[in-house]
Amino acid sequence: GDANLWKMLNHAVISKSESPNPKVRRAAVKIVKSFYETVGEEFLVLLPETIPFIAELMEDTDEHVEAEVQGLIAVVEKLTGEDLDSYLQ
Repeated sequence: GDANLWKMLNHAVISKSESPNPKVRRAAVKIVKSFYETVGEEFLVLLPETIPFIAELMEDTDEHVEAEVQGLIAVVEKLTGEDLDSYLQ
C-alpha cells in the first residue's frame, strides 16, 4: 500500500492544526476527513496518530472547526464501527 505516503501527507496536514488561523485549522480537518472518505478502511492505520489531532480540535475555540471535527469523527466511527469516545479520553 501507500502507507508511507499517507503517513507523510497525514502528518503534513495535521501539523496545520497549530495554525492561529481557524480557516487553516478547519481546512486541515476537512482534508483529513477526505482522506478517510476517499481511502477508506486502509487509512485507519493512521488513526492512532490522528487521535491527538482530533482530541485537540474538539476543544477548538472556533465553532466551525469544532463542527468540522464532529464530521470527521462521524466518518471515522462509520469506518471503525466503534465509538471514538474511548480513544479520546
